[in-house]
Amino acid sequence: DVSLKVVAESSRIQLDWEQIKHFHQFASAAYGYWWYIIQSPLGHCCSLGAYLNCCPALCCCRQKQEMMVEGDGFFHPNLAAIRCQLDVKEEDILMFDNRNRIEEVPFFLVADRSTKSLVVSIRGTLSLHDMLTDLRGEPGKMADESVKGVNVDWHGHQGMVNAARYVYRRLHGMETGRDGGKEGRCSRRDLLGLALATPDYAGYSIVVTGHSLGAGTAAILAFLLRARYRGTKVTCYAYSPPGGLISREAAVESEKFTVSVVVGDDVIPRTSLANIATLSRDIKHVTSQCQLPKFKILGYGCMAACCSTSNTPISGELDRLFPGSGVSSPGDSSTDGSHRELLIEEASSILPTNPDTLSSFPSMYLPGRILHVEDIHSANSFTVSEVHRTAFSEILVSPRMLSDHLPNHLDKVFQATPDTQHILPVTV
Repeated sequence: DVSLKVVAESSRIQLDWEQIKHFHQFASAAYGYWWYIIQSPLGHCCSLGAYLNCCPALCCCRQKQEMMVEGDGFFHPNLAAIRCQLDVKEEDILMFDNRNRIEEVPFFLVADRSTKSLVVSIRGTLSLHDMLTDLRGEPGKMADESVKGVNVDWHGHQGMVNAARYVYRRLHGMETGRDGGKEGRCSRRDLLGLALATPDYAGYSIVVTGHSLGAGTAAILAFLLRARYRGTKVTCYAYSPPGGLISREAAVESEKFTVSVVVGDDVIPRTSLANIATLSRDIKHVTSQCQLPKFKILGYGCMAACCSTSNTPISGELDRLFPGSGVSSPGDSSTDGSHRELLIEEASSILPTNPDTLSSFPSMYLPGRILHVEDIHSANSFTVSEVHRTAFSEILVSPRMLSDHLPNHLDKVFQATPDTQHILPVTV
């Protein structure tokens, strides 16, 4: 059993905070113009205009863009946002597919000359189609016997496994089984294989990255690309990946080439089928014992989450349910999660568990080596520590559980940390 938990240190991916910060730009750029403009509406609208394809009717512009862009409208605003954020040459953007359906995620392929890498960046959740992909969380096989290098017993989040296969097939010009097999001539080109064989990109490595849904898809795609390109270094940087992503054996293997970054109380890396079942069980128990009307619990709870204000009715009820706990109010609870951990521990200790229900969900984990970024209660100051994959085995309910997941919040975190940020080692 120990062999499943430990990978030789020499074979594990190195934790380079400067590289992690650098490739987050690519993960963030995959969201296109919408998130880019939100960050600074006036300034970014002006900077975006210089990159828009304002003359698509001209033959010289149209033919050049059709070779690499699909599903990005008339003026290619998302491509413009990518170029604006990454400041890359147009010829280095090898592919951009912005089409979006269930289990079909937008992505782009770009050559990063500063790190000599071919970067595949996959967009996170931004549409109803993406949400439906997220919801298909049952385990599915990453690959069958035809894919050498990927163990047939390795499982992953089914929706993201299918999304990773879609991106893999698009990168290599294979039929995706969609659109009735009517992919265009440009879609049938093995763009990634051709790029690796191009003299301009000789010796380049492959980096796969993404945020949220994109991070989960990227982590699974990295397995497939490593199996195909055994002589090429393949690395994955997953930002705020979803919990319950891959099976235990696959998670151990991914420590060789994947780094996951989790910020604060982010709920998504803690969301798995087993964790949802546990949270649901605890909530049902506490609410059944609570004497407050349910509308007061919901109202005061929303007020505390939105405004971080204390509320006497819930505080008093907590004291009644958990006497001697010393809990007074949400405003007095520490941000390290001690309040929440106490609540879960107390509730679980007096609640009869249902092993049959929980055992129906196989254990699934975050990929790779996992870094947890936490605020140390001072302006723009954070600690970064490596944690074990079991550190996110329960959902923390806090006012920051959603805001810590947003890509613009991650941008602020990375801007506030130096390239030489110290990373605390994992504690056993």
